[in-house]
Amino acid sequence: SFPVISIIYTQSGISLICFFIKSKSQSDALCHKLILAAALKELMQQKPFEKITIQDITQKCGIRCQNFYYHFADVYALLQYMFEEEAICLLKKHEGIQLWQV
Repeated sequence: SFPVISIIYTQSGISLICFFIKSKSQSDALCHKLILAAALKELMQQKPFEKITIQDITQKCGIRCQNFYYHFADVYALLQYMFEEEAICLLKKHEGIQLWQV
């Protein structure tokens, strides 16, 4: 495996993400998912989730609708992916630190 650093440009700033992947195709898929998630996150700051369409998301990030459907069944699947990635990122940041207190 080799490291890949993805830079996601959003209106709220730049996110730098590093992953260890096994192939270029895995890298491309991961980048598309992250870009779609970043677009959804931005759109959620502008309007309610229920009003966000797949077309809104794909127009925001310049990815074709077919690519969206290759990775996700619907907007709810993308939302779930976004929350899972955020949780994993937070856990990795605090690895080794006891997060739960009695």
